[in-house]
Amino acid sequence: MRNKVVLIVDDEPTNINIVANILTEYYEIRVATSGKIALNILKNEKVDLILLDVVMPEMSGYEVALELLSNEKTKSIPFIFLTGLKDPKNVKDGFAHGAVDYISKPFSKEELLARVLTHLRLNDLQQSLSQTIGNLNHQMMEVQNSKKEFESIFNYSKDGIAILDTNLVFLSFNKAYLEMTRYSKDELLTKSCLDIIDPKDKIRSQEIFDLVLQNEYIENVEKTCIVKNGQRINVNTSISLLPDKKRFLLVVKDVTSLKSLEEHARLASMGELIGNIAHQWRQPLSIISTAASGTKMAKQYNMLDDDTFIKNMDLIVTQSNYLSHTIDDFRSFLLADKEFKNVNIDTVINESISIIESSLKNNFIELVTTFRKNVPIYCCKGEVIQALINIVNNAKDSLVSNVHEESSRYLFISTTQIQEDKILLEILDSGGGIDEKVKSRIFEPYFTTKHQSVGTGIGLTMTYKILHENHNFSVKVYNKEFTFENKQLKGACFHIEIPVA
Repeated sequence: MRNKVVLIVDDEPTNINIVANILTEYYEIRVATSGKIALNILKNEKVDLILLDVVMPEMSGYEVALELLSNEKTKSIPFIFLTGLKDPKNVKDGFAHGAVDYISKPFSKEELLARVLTHLRLNDLQQSLSQTIGNLNHQMMEVQNSKKEFESIFNYSKDGIAILDTNLVFLSFNKAYLEMTRYSKDELLTKSCLDIIDPKDKIRSQEIFDLVLQNEYIENVEKTCIVKNGQRINVNTSISLLPDKKRFLLVVKDVTSLKSLEEHARLASMGELIGNIAHQWRQPLSIISTAASGTKMAKQYNMLDDDTFIKNMDLIVTQSNYLSHTIDDFRSFLLADKEFKNVNIDTVINESISIIESSLKNNFIELVTTFRKNVPIYCCKGEVIQALINIVNNAKDSLVSNVHEESSRYLFISTTQIQEDKILLEILDSGGGIDEKVKSRIFEPYFTTKHQSVGTGIGLTMTYKILHENHNFSVKVYNKEFTFENKQLKGACFHIEIPVA
């Protein structure tokens, strides 16, 4: 125990030598021949135990004791009065002044060593206990803070939160869950979670809870619930098994409005698609009609020679093949596989362009493309094509509305490798840009700067959901000024960062 330091305070050198000779084999010794010297030593050194004489000139041991106890730095250091005073009153006074022990002179070596060792060990235990209590208090405070934080989240979360037992009976729930289900607290406490689930989802729901018992957590479970008024709502649920293994925690989002938004988006997308089909087919149908009527007229007036007939029939066949090709493109888009898989980004962009290219040409919009080929990305191709069509249609409407000089209508689509594992897709138009006041709102549902006859504001909302939420692509929009063919232009730039597969 050499690391323990004992301070001997006595005005008699002989006494100091006797005590030091006994203890020096076991402890590090510090010596003070007066109370003031002892207090100065304690300012600079760490001491584990003090052996203190009572009768000393200038400053008695009792006075030193009072100084020790009044100082924050020294009040926890144990001290033993080591003195020739043997009167019981002196012993009583010694303990009254805060001593942990009182040893009268003369004393034996064994007694001194035993008393010193005992109080050093007791002090170590007391310090360890104090530290343990401090740690427990800190942990209790953390538990209390966590409890308050959980209660705050539980009570004020906009998501519905419920706690069930393993029989799926409700134990507790927050205000948002009650509002979502339309039931009162007393009504819901009498029900099982399965009681408010659409019958067609009950078996699957029970299987999901069984799975949570094994894996402790599952997220993004979509199902239909029947609330108090009989209305059906679509919910997205995450389920956790609580640490006691006897309760489930449910976090529930009402996604009914999102489902409605997706349906509106699908219908709006179909409307855009039909419009693009009309643009795509108008010219070839006109050519077929002209060739057929011209052939008929030539036949009626006996002016149809073989060369004219073959030329017109070849023209009809060529345009029919073109129409067939466009039908295949639209069918590919409509029936696109919804599974995620690796596909080259240039393939995705080219298929998007094939659907909208005629619409751009009919509105005198020049398309400028720069692609990196054969760069694979992991995505749901049909969804990404839909998102890109939404962005391009938005750019087209902006160009037609804002750029009256048709020769200045440009749309740029490019891909750039910005990191080894990331590619940047940019879609830039020359339509003048987005008003800075509303730029931050363009992805909000139903927000649009267009007239109602032009757009619903759903397209860009679904674009953001598809690219960012479904695919975890980074999506930013900003206005950009640039020069092209010696023209100073400005437009909206969609900046999409995509991980490389």
